[in-house]
Amino acid sequence: LLTAAEQCPDAAGRFHYLQERVVSEALEANRRRPWGQESVERLFLMRAGHLMALGVLVATLFVVQQAGQRGSRSLGTWLAGVEVTPGDCELERGRSLVVVARFERGLPPAARLVARSVRGEVSLPLVRSLDDPVYGGTLPEVDADLAYWIEYGERRTREFRVTVFEYPRLVRADAHLAYPEYTGLEPKTIADTRRITAVEGTALEYELTLNKPVASAVLVAPDGLEFPLASDGGTSRVYRWAHRLERSLQARLVLRDEAGRTNRLPEQVVLAVFTNRVPDLKLLAPRGDGRASPLEEVRFQGEVADDFGVRSSGLAYTLGGGETRSVPLGTPAA
Repeated sequence: LLTAAEQCPDAAGRFHYLQERVVSEALEANRRRPWGQESVERLFLMRAGHLMALGVLVATLFVVQQAGQRGSRSLGTWLAGVEVTPGDCELERGRSLVVVARFERGLPPAARLVARSVRGEVSLPLVRSLDDPVYGGTLPEVDADLAYWIEYGERRTREFRVTVFEYPRLVRADAHLAYPEYTGLEPKTIADTRRITAVEGTALEYELTLNKPVASAVLVAPDGLEFPLASDGGTSRVYRWAHRLERSLQARLVLRDEAGRTNRLPEQVVLAVFTNRVPDLKLLAPRGDGRASPLEEVRFQGEVADDFGVRSSGLAYTLGGGETRSVPLGTPAA
């Protein structure tokens, strides 16, 4: 109910999906157990409690009057303290901070939440939760360490500390590829990729940039084989993996920071490695076996193709069971 009461519509007067969920759940809770429905027994107890509270108030006023004459403490100082939740805590960056103040006795008429960070100081009123001695409020999207406290009347609680942290995560992954010499391809960089396709024998240098330095960064294959990543050192957020591509591989990136936190959603890295195919040859003429008379010219024609280009091609022949001879014919071709 507290969260539902704090929702504000947009400029068009509409709530988005999550806001409508909060409001509808609050209304559903009221439908199952109406807040205004009181039993006779509870009503009797409430009235008895009111009478007792009235008696305590009269006694308190009497004590304060006597204490005031003796220069004693004021009523606000005499009343009991407040329990603040969550107190000192750690919070993931970007999350909202929900603060609840529970007063043991002597509920103040109002309370405020004051927070101070490098971005300045903010103050917002806390909302009372039904008839409970509880005030609550929310600081949205906390992105820096802060101190906060509760002010009520002329008093305030001690300062509580909120330390902001981040789970380790991958920000960017650049692949630097050095292809084998036989391919004739120039080195290539693929920016921010999780999938790399290259021919076998390619030298890969994978450069991964994280959101912060970590204690360990490892690529883990499905069979449990691990490939540790090397840090650039110091406070660098860049980690590298040098690997020669010999077979296809699918691995997940597992990060662990100094506090033992791991990345929530392990990134998947896919290496698709294909082999260097042998050239494709086609003899177009003559077709099949043939017979030729002496001094007759025979025409030969063929085609050759390769996945990385043809460096040379030609014709090999043997006459009368003699030595095989080779005649280079074709020029290098793509």
